[in-house]
Amino acid sequence: MSAPRPLTAPDAPGRERDAHLDNAKAVLIALVVVGHVLELIKGPAADTLYTFIYTFHMPAFVFLCGHFARRFRLDGRHARALVTDLVIPYLVFNCVTCLVASWSASHWVSFSPLEPTGVMWFLLALGVWRLTAPIWRAMWPTAALAIALAVALIAPLDSHTGATLSVGRIAGLLPFFVAGLIVPPRALAALRRPGWRVAGWAVLAGLFVLARTVLQDWPRSCFYMDHPYPADWSWLHGMAVRAAILALAGCGIVAVLAVVPWRRCALSGIGRHSMEVYLLHFPVVLAARDIRVLGPFLTTAQPWWLVACAVVAALAFAALLGAEPVARRLQLVTRPAWVAHLLFRR
Repeated sequence: MSAPRPLTAPDAPGRERDAHLDNAKAVLIALVVVGHVLELIKGPAADTLYTFIYTFHMPAFVFLCGHFARRFRLDGRHARALVTDLVIPYLVFNCVTCLVASWSASHWVSFSPLEPTGVMWFLLALGVWRLTAPIWRAMWPTAALAIALAVALIAPLDSHTGATLSVGRIAGLLPFFVAGLIVPPRALAALRRPGWRVAGWAVLAGLFVLARTVLQDWPRSCFYMDHPYPADWSWLHGMAVRAAILALAGCGIVAVLAVVPWRRCALSGIGRHSMEVYLLHFPVVLAARDIRVLGPFLTTAQPWWLVACAVVAALAFAALLGAEPVARRLQLVTRPAWVAHLLFRR
């Protein structure tokens, strides 16, 4: 494959893509789009589905990024990939998102490269995680994971932990990136064994039940991991909730990887173009908030069947952006390889 792997480390020349992991990325990027569409809709059905998705979908994405970063090195090829896959798209789409947000809010939303707008936090965080990957790989696996967990639990104790440079999310999601680095491929291959798929669906069903009951009372910011612990929580309460969220996300990661198809299918192409879906969907969803016809969705509770229709529309939108003819035309800005020719020596 000639193009870098989207949202992950680039493939080595001649390396065949892993259909199972492409399928997993397709499912997860579709859930990203669905989650942002559900933010526009009121009602218990939308809230339950939204909470369910946010218990595991971004941690699973970060886990896969860590898995692909197992081969990351601070060499010329990977430096070019950092610039074309992360730095340039981050700057371009941060500006685009600010412009769309300014139009939607009817006032200027200032641009700052230190303050990611919308979904751009992920590109910034991924760049930091990749750069630290050699350090984590040099450690004993158990020590690396223990340190990452300690960072995730302790960082929110600082009241200044927040959106600047995505520090909150870099720390909160770090354990999943490190886990992706240290979990060997043979451990993922073990999920092919009989019974894992059934167990995976059972775990996802359990997470859905929790999302409908217990987790409804938890602040959404707990799942975003981008803010300090609430001021009215004790440090023990905050760390216990964060630990529970990390544990639920870990179960969700294993479940998703167990249930997605292992063979190449229609999902594989969408997963291959996850960068295009990720970057292009959010400005559209952000602009939709200001469309008058959507007013009732934004202000009143909606029945489950309307939520289902919105989910289907979001999935169709994700499939459109991830379709080969569309994604290839979008890569001029989402993965601008031409920039590497201007900036780097061959």
